Amino acid sequence: MSDYAQNVAEALIKADPEGKVYYQQRLGNYQMQLKNCTATHKPHLMPSLPPNAKS
Repeated sequence: MSDYAQNVAEALIKADPEGKVYYQQRLGNYQMQLKNCTATHKPHLMPSLPPNAKS
């Protein structure tokens, strides 16, 4: 998801160079929220495999 957001921010900056700082700030905020959400919810969505599980 973060890669998609990065691509969108880059496209917006290319289309509107004057808004570069704004788009970068918004991207940073989004990436932080995504990281926090993943850290909070990933353990509940993807429980750990038992130690003897094969990959």
